[in-house]
Amino acid sequence: MKRISIFFVSLVLTSFLPGCTSQRQLHDRLIVQGIGIDSEGDKYKVTVDIFDADSSEEELKSKIVQSQGDSVSEALSNISSQTGEQLLYSQNFVILIGEEVARRGTNEIIDFFVRHYEARPSVSIFSVNGPAADVMRCNFDGKPVTSQNIEDIAKADFLNAKDIGSNVLKFVSSIKNETSDPKTLSLKLVKTEDKEEKKEGTQGKEETKEKEETVGEEETQSKEKEGNQKKEINSLESGGIAVFSGDKLKGFLNKEENLGAVLLASCKVKDLVRVLDIPDVGKVSFNITDSNSELSTLVENSTVICNIDVNVSASIYEFDKKGHQNIKKLENHRGTLEEEISKNLNFCIWRAIDKVILQYESDIFCIGQRLFKSDPDHYRELSKNWKEAIRNGIYFVKVHTKLESTGREI
Repeated sequence: MKRISIFFVSLVLTSFLPGCTSQRQLHDRLIVQGIGIDSEGDKYKVTVDIFDADSSEEELKSKIVQSQGDSVSEALSNISSQTGEQLLYSQNFVILIGEEVARRGTNEIIDFFVRHYEARPSVSIFSVNGPAADVMRCNFDGKPVTSQNIEDIAKADFLNAKDIGSNVLKFVSSIKNETSDPKTLSLKLVKTEDKEEKKEGTQGKEETKEKEETVGEEETQSKEKEGNQKKEINSLESGGIAVFSGDKLKGFLNKEENLGAVLLASCKVKDLVRVLDIPDVGKVSFNITDSNSELSTLVENSTVICNIDVNVSASIYEFDKKGHQNIKKLENHRGTLEEEISKNLNFCIWRAIDKVILQYESDIFCIGQRLFKSDPDHYRELSKNWKEAIRNGIYFVKVHTKLESTGREI
């Protein structure tokens, strides 16, 4: 009996002893923070932002690694082959899709992030106006850009518009449900000129003076021009909303179209400043303090009819009379201000309708989804040629503005 007891105690203790397993420790893996995807010929090119655990500096660092493959998964696997370390995807929070590959179609590239067991459905997806690799490798604020910087910049213009962005789950759902199309926020690199001024010390000035005496006036002028050189730098900016039809990128919206699309998509807008030059009043800066949008759909004689009602609350932040000195109090022009703000927002909405629905033939506003819920029979009737149905639809837009405050008068 005693031997049996000792045997069982030994068996229990051995279960806690370390053994040989295939499990890898965290320091043996490359922690992925962001992934950029482009096409290069008939192959995919991935640019991966990896947390640099070997960095000795106090500030957290990351490094960029690139590879190619016939698929996204092969390209990523090739990085492991190059480094001898497996990639860890559970910490990734940014996926950038380059413009060229996005226009070809995203079904193949997004499939990896749906199937892989470590990939999270909440990872943010952004489109790039150009190659994704350029954004992943650019500088921000004098340092290599991080995935966190990328996410912050992409959302910069839309911090006050709820639910306008996209992640893996939302993106794939919009493609698969057939009653709407995907949209993402985007990024772009804007080329600007940076003027470099060369500074000379006392010794340099003396040498220049001697050369001026011997070389002559023409060479002096040439050296002065060299002292003020201009170099081209890339500035990373938010590129607005990227519009898809199915899994293919159709294009990007500008500032006015972005605002119209946000209101059309029933996203709540708050604390957004706009500037208007109002005839007979002056230049007015107003702040949208709140918004509420309703989009209802119905079908009459096989024609889709959309009623769009937008209610906006606004306050005046700044007023420049611009020569209209006869205006004493802005409060006396409340009706004119409300009307002009409504006209401006109405214009933005129509710009969005024209670009998204008529030109891009996209349904990022979920018109099909709304009709399917309210009138499924009519939706099924029109679903085979749904994009044509919304292009030929009739749209009624009404914007109501309530001015909460005109501010204090000077």
